[in-house]
Amino acid sequence: MGHMCKDALAAVHQYAVSLYMFGGTSNLFRAINTVMLLDPPSVTWEPLPRKMPLNGSPVSATVINGRAYVCGLGFEGLAGIVLRFNPWADGKYAWKTMPVSRTLRTYTAVAALAGKLYMCGGRNTSVPEVLRSAECFDPVHGDAWEQLPPMTEMRMSAACAPFAGQLLVCGGHSAHVAWQTSIMSSAEVYDPHLRRWTDAPSMLVTRDAHCAVAIGNRVLVVGGYSADSYPNSLRSIEMLHPESTTWSAMAPMLVPRASAAATVVGQKVYIFGGVMCDPEMTNTNNLLCTECFDLESGTWERWINMPYARRSHACVVLAKHNRSLSYQACAANHAESLEQ
Repeated sequence: MGHMCKDALAAVHQYAVSLYMFGGTSNLFRAINTVMLLDPPSVTWEPLPRKMPLNGSPVSATVINGRAYVCGLGFEGLAGIVLRFNPWADGKYAWKTMPVSRTLRTYTAVAALAGKLYMCGGRNTSVPEVLRSAECFDPVHGDAWEQLPPMTEMRMSAACAPFAGQLLVCGGHSAHVAWQTSIMSSAEVYDPHLRRWTDAPSMLVTRDAHCAVAIGNRVLVVGGYSADSYPNSLRSIEMLHPESTTWSAMAPMLVPRASAAATVVGQKVYIFGGVMCDPEMTNTNNLLCTECFDLESGTWERWINMPYARRSHACVVLAKHNRSLSYQACAANHAESLEQ
């Protein structure tokens, strides 16, 4: 491994966390229900003994109170199902099925904000339409999903992330048919206190099937498909600051990726798998390779390959059970240092 790659592994170890990867689609176009664990000391990915109770593709995931919530498991009977993953329940990897969302949706944008789980847009599986609707769920105090005001635009395969105390949703496409011609650059934010959506700065390029991650008070958007480059995936990435009225371009990835998975540890962003071209248009296989972006240096480097290629999967970071300092606390402390 190169110097930065070793630093990236050290960062995962420093924050006392492990990386978990859920679901996705294999090279044979089959949904995957395996869960992979990367523990820094071993420098290898290992399958967990307890798989996801359902096959899942495409999936999204986020973390609330040290638990992973895996959403958007597919179509028909799987749409709207949310699974909670607790790696330390009674010393075993445990799954629990959460209340089904009000609208049965897939290709939905998922994020956590202030302890609540949000699902925005997507595709309605009972009626083939792209959705404007959004809803949230409180895992601690709620037993049902809460309907939110609709977004300003219909969005499917969009991305979302926390942003300055609000929820940012960006990109996606708005047409059920000929979707590549309706890929969007627009973005909007939801204020949970005002219960209102407002327009946010549009991205520099149109993006669909991209990743969005929060780093401190900023949001980084990575890869995806563009209306201008389709069916090829994008290498480009861009960042939005709370005080900015425009997105700023950052150093591009080493490999073009769409339908990849992304997560953050400290100042480093990790991107896993995906595809270089739309698999419906070509025979391109899924990607094995991963890479890491160092926010301080603004550079990318190849990282630890996955054990097998996949796309439309999800990856989260969870604190190790035997450490009192949680990842969330580490990330919060690090975010404060970035702002100073």
